[in-house]
Amino acid sequence: MSGPNGSNIKQAIIDNRPESALQSVKLEDYGEGDAVLFYLEKGNLLRLAAQYEKSQSAFETAKEKIEDLYTISVSKNAASILINDNVTDYKGDYFEYVMLHVYQALNYLEKGDIDNAGVIARQLDVILTELENSKVDSNGKVYQCDPYANYLSGLIFEGLNDWSSARIKYDKAYQCYKNSIYKISVPQQVKRALLRASKKSGAMSLYRRYSKKFDIEEKQQNKSELIFILDEGFIAAKREVSVAVTAYSNERLRQLKIAMPEIPLYNAHLISEVRVKINNKVLLAEKVHDLDSAARVSLNERLTAIKTRAIARAVKNQALQNDAEQSGNFIAKFGSVILSNMLEQADIRGWNSLPHTVWMARAPVVAGTYDIEVQLVDSSGYVLGQKKYKNISLKMKEKKNLYFRWGSLQNKKKDIKGHIILPLL
Repeated sequence: MSGPNGSNIKQAIIDNRPESALQSVKLEDYGEGDAVLFYLEKGNLLRLAAQYEKSQSAFETAKEKIEDLYTISVSKNAASILINDNVTDYKGDYFEYVMLHVYQALNYLEKGDIDNAGVIARQLDVILTELENSKVDSNGKVYQCDPYANYLSGLIFEGLNDWSSARIKYDKAYQCYKNSIYKISVPQQVKRALLRASKKSGAMSLYRRYSKKFDIEEKQQNKSELIFILDEGFIAAKREVSVAVTAYSNERLRQLKIAMPEIPLYNAHLISEVRVKINNKVLLAEKVHDLDSAARVSLNERLTAIKTRAIARAVKNQALQNDAEQSGNFIAKFGSVILSNMLEQADIRGWNSLPHTVWMARAPVVAGTYDIEVQLVDSSGYVLGQKKYKNISLKMKEKKNLYFRWGSLQNKKKDIKGHIILPLL
């Protein structure tokens, strides 16, 4: 994570103490070129601390800076070819820009402000349309469609009783899940939402086609609804790796080493099941987003351009060393080698407090008051984490969002039978 407080931010999230990290996260520690990352991390921490207005302000600042940075700085881009990619201002990956808007929408939903959530959903619609129309590579695996953002937009339009827009977004989400690079299947809740919106919007031919395809029939719901969202784990952070390449330098082929960013493979899925108990009735959440896949595809899209710039720098630095050798100046030669090693660094910046996976459950309920318990279960059936919500009240046809951020368990304490002793969150 960019900035000296990256590990503090993750640990604060793991410990469910976002306020502790807010005290130490400072803009000057990130530097001018990483201001976007600072505001993304700060907005996330403020959101987790339930300081929604301040979170929105931080995200708005990040959004404005990202949009400004799309006006390219020619001087800094030229410097990236001569020095390294880290000298450019960080403007975020496309999936990070989408998640910024997702979190803004969730902030409003947490506050029960569906109208302003609708404003963000319409902004997302513009972004997702641009994403959908972006260039596709030969394998068709470009990060071109975001199922979670489309699904969330559909949910917001449903809350606004704009059933036509909801149907369009649910249909987009369905196509994204079915055809994209994400390693999750189409959630049943998306299918049901698409059927419900098709019927409500009067698109009965679409309803009949999907009803037959899904082999389910969505009954009309006039109930209230509890919507639970879990952000699990952390997105894999990039690291620097050294890569050997062959390049033409000083009229002959040379073996050169370049620094490249890489996302390491690791198993982040400690959780295999998320149980949502509502007054002792159990509902299973489903995976609705795979940010790990989004990050990997986004990096893979840019690797050719990154490699080209790195090779150009390596050839330039090799030429400097050759000139020093030919001059017989030991100090110049030594200095050129040291300078080359200092300058060549891979750009491994990213919004690393993002979750690895997002889960969601939607429960239609009658108006009333509910006690809710969420259990995060591993593959052996043991509960790794849990959270309780007491006296959650819903009015007639009201939608209420519940959110849970779970990092991982560290420094696990175990009882005499070897079972993990869990804190009640």
